[in-house]
Amino acid sequence: MKYTIIEDCSPFYVRFAWNGIEDIIALVASLSTIDTSIRFSNSTYTHYDFNADKANQIINNLPMKSDFDFMMNRVGLFVTTPGSKSSTHKDATDHRFSINLPIEILDNNCVTSWYNDEEINEFKLSDSHRGYSRVLKSIDLTSKVPSKTMIARPNECILFNTDVFHNWDNTQSINQRIVLTLRVNNPGKMYFDDAKKILFGNVAESGLLQQS
Repeated sequence: MKYTIIEDCSPFYVRFAWNGIEDIIALVASLSTIDTSIRFSNSTYTHYDFNADKANQIINNLPMKSDFDFMMNRVGLFVTTPGSKSSTHKDATDHRFSINLPIEILDNNCVTSWYNDEEINEFKLSDSHRGYSRVLKSIDLTSKVPSKTMIARPNECILFNTDVFHNWDNTQSINQRIVLTLRVNNPGKMYFDDAKKILFGNVAESGLLQQS
């Protein structure tokens, strides 16, 4: 399989695509929340998980299906509420990266930001989230400049580093945002750089790449 690296902003994210990416996006969009269960929901987002049959159908249509041991119980739709924002967090220590496929992106107003630890080391972790997402007590980082920002775009896939503090801000949007999120088994032992090498080999520059 050949991937096109659209933007390599390691260690934060890599935006990439492949011939036929529109087909898997259309498939997931057609399934929507059919045969899903809600993993978590609050005023800012809802996380749906597909059932086993639909999860297998989605995974089997991915070009990297043989390269990762995907968690079949964690093939999820992350639906962001219009006008909302997230906490600043790292994901749980058993999830060091995510492969995210935008399904519904209707504007350019939802911004994801990453922060290096040294930039926000004055903030403390929330006790209530220890053992799961590593969430900062404060979400007011207006005095801090993100190390990197990103706006997800249609017809692209994102290798996303969840092991760096990050947040998303959809407060300027009137639209929801839907992203398919995929995680792998082998918890905590595979990092962003490992996934990047599996997908793209050792080639870092943009261009058409042959998967090894």
